[in-house]
Amino acid sequence: MSNILTIKKEIAESHGESLLINVNPNKKFFNKAISVEKLINIKKENSFLLSLLNNLIDKSLRYKCLLLEGYFFILCDKNGYIIKLICDDKLNNFFNTLHFAEGSSLKLEDCGTNAISMAMKYKNQIELCGKDHYCKLFKDWYCTAIPIIDYYCGEVVAYLDVSRINVPSIKDQSAILKNIAIYIEEYLSYRNKNLPIISSKLDDVDKLILSSLVRNGVRKLVTKIKDDIVKPMQFGMAIVTAPSGLNVRTGPGTNYPIIGAYPYHTILNITGFAREDSKGTLWYPVEDLDKTLSGWVDGDYIQMIGD
Repeated sequence: MSNILTIKKEIAESHGESLLINVNPNKKFFNKAISVEKLINIKKENSFLLSLLNNLIDKSLRYKCLLLEGYFFILCDKNGYIIKLICDDKLNNFFNTLHFAEGSSLKLEDCGTNAISMAMKYKNQIELCGKDHYCKLFKDWYCTAIPIIDYYCGEVVAYLDVSRINVPSIKDQSAILKNIAIYIEEYLSYRNKNLPIISSKLDDVDKLILSSLVRNGVRKLVTKIKDDIVKPMQFGMAIVTAPSGLNVRTGPGTNYPIIGAYPYHTILNITGFAREDSKGTLWYPVEDLDKTLSGWVDGDYIQMIGD
């Protein structure tokens, strides 16, 4: 985690840089954005981060209340493009008038000094009041942004911002943001710690098959369940996609007893090989991240994270 950076010198330098590259301080709209196709691809590349953020906001009454209080959350990819905008309906309508949406750019060259562009430059947590921004679009925005770091590879993988409009105070935003960033970074570390474990479960043939398929852009492991049957299987993590929740059973089929259920958007670890029942449905052995419930789930109601 990073310390907060609110140094006036850096803000002044960023304003000067914005002026030198001819950013229009009087622009009325956010007019720089990537194509829908590119946005879809970037969101797919960052699906794990998106799942973590969605999971946290959806499950937490605290964060839902913050949305009602006028807070909104922005998740940008490492290049400064918005890949997730979370706000209430009133703010969403306001943002539509500004063309502020997923895909919009918050890079310095596209909208001047802002919390995301400063966090990108200094790789640190940034707090900006309305007057600190370069463009008048942000004159009533009070923003705090922080880099999200994957400590396994030592790289910034995204930037997260929490902001309010027309509320001249950012005293609570730092704590809110740090809590979310810690949550995301911990799960990034948890996932990466499991990668060597997953690899150790594969024999040399499996590793060769996996390597070959990954080079062709398909993240599926082919593993032999029976002597004459080859089934697809994907180790790693998944998220529950059934809005009403997903039953957990003692074995791979509906004929096995239900022992519990995972709520919508629960993140799961895949713990072994998939098995097919008599109807052709693939069942996966899973456990939740807290290891409080493990069993078999219907593969039609989970989505592989990073797939």
